[in-house]
Amino acid sequence: MKSWIPLESAMPSLPPSGSLPPKFAHVTPLEAAVLTGDEMGGVLAGIVAVAAVLTAAFVVLGGPGKWRAFRDGQRVGLAGAKRRTLAVARGTPRDVGQAAALSWLHRNAVDLAREDFSDLVLDGVEVENAHLEGASFARSSLKRARMARAMLRGAALPGANLNEANLANANLRAAEMADANLVRASLPDADLSELHAPRILANEAKFWDCDLNGAILEDAVLEHAEFTGATLTGCNLNRAALGYAALDGTCMQRALLNGAHLDSATLQKADLRKVEMLEANLSNADLEQANLTWVHAEGADFSYAHLAGASLAGAVLTGAEMIGAVLDGADITGADFTGARNLTAEQIAATYYRGAEDPDTEARNRPKLPLGIPLPPMRKPQGGY
Repeated sequence: MKSWIPLESAMPSLPPSGSLPPKFAHVTPLEAAVLTGDEMGGVLAGIVAVAAVLTAAFVVLGGPGKWRAFRDGQRVGLAGAKRRTLAVARGTPRDVGQAAALSWLHRNAVDLAREDFSDLVLDGVEVENAHLEGASFARSSLKRARMARAMLRGAALPGANLNEANLANANLRAAEMADANLVRASLPDADLSELHAPRILANEAKFWDCDLNGAILEDAVLEHAEFTGATLTGCNLNRAALGYAALDGTCMQRALLNGAHLDSATLQKADLRKVEMLEANLSNADLEQANLTWVHAEGADFSYAHLAGASLAGAVLTGAEMIGAVLDGADITGADFTGARNLTAEQIAATYYRGAEDPDTEARNRPKLPLGIPLPPMRKPQGGY
């Protein structure tokens, strides 16, 4: 028969509650729970050793390469998904994520050159500094798009809506922008040379210091646009509407302005040498100190234009309307005013022409004036014009 030992007698005796062995009698429970400096150093050393072992194993087993492959695969997959979003959205009249998709592709350095982004709603898209050479945005909506410093050389944007877009310092050299909307767009310092943009609508657009050399802007609507400091050498602006435009200080040598409307435009100190502006409307325009040397302005309307201090040397103004034009101090050396309408002797008296030591040269320097209007004062010989 088994004998049972009481449980209390089987358990070892414990110190009274709240007491510690004598050597720890002076240590509080909180202090006993804190590791010493040596103990803490040992723990940290162990953690570092384990991390080093795991890192070595990760490298030996090809972890970095596999991680890069995984990351690249994920990026390619996402890029494909973004492209599908753009493809599905083509022709949709509203933004269903395509602007965000294109912004993501740009942020992730996806090659966007020569891509087709036509017929998309991309309002507010962020593609600053993007490489979009040869890309197509035909008929796409890019209102308020952020495209500063974007490379758009040779891009196709016919019929695109770039209302209030930011294209500062963008490169649009030789781009196609026929019938595009650039109302209130900002394009300071942009390269628009050889741009093909007939019939664009760009009222109140900012073209400060732009390069528009050789650009084609026939029939463009550019009223109240600002071109201060821009270069438009050889630019084709035939029949363009430039009423109230700011063209002060621009270089427009050899530009075409036939039939253009520049009524009330400002062209102070503009360089208009050898410009062709047949039947152009410059009524009320401010051309103070502008250089119109060798200009062809047959049949142009200069009514009430301000031409004080301007150079009209060698200009052809046959049949031009001159009613109320201010010509004070204008140089009309060799200018041809034959058949000019409403030109008065008082207006011509306020001008001058330059003489020459050679009689034949002086004869050529005399302006041709309507019958009955005497020659203006002659100034002493100076350099040729």
